[in-house]
Amino acid sequence: MKISILLVSLLLAGCSASFRTTIANEGAQVADAGLENSIWYICKGTTVGSIWRRFGVSVHSMEVYNDFCQLSNIEVDLLQGEADATETGS
Repeated sequence: MKISILLVSLLLAGCSASFRTTIANEGAQVADAGLENSIWYICKGTTVGSIWRRFGVSVHSMEVYNDFCQLSNIEVDLLQGEADATETGS
C-alpha cells in the first residue's frame, strides 16, 4: 500500500510541470474568451437604460464608456444619440 502511494506520488510529481503548463495555457484561453465576452456585453449586450444609469451620470463618464467601446473595436456612441434626441425634441 505504501509503495503504491509512493509510486503514484512520484508519477504525479513528474507530470505536475506539464499539467501546470496545460492548465495555465487553457486558463489563459478561457480568461481571454471571458474578457472578450465581457467587453461585448458591456458595449453591445446590455440595454441603453442600463448604460445610462451607470455611465450617464456625467458627460465625462459617457465619454469614457464610448472611448472604451471604440478602442475595443465596437462602435457605440451614446453621446451622439443623446445629442440627436435632444435636437429632435424626442
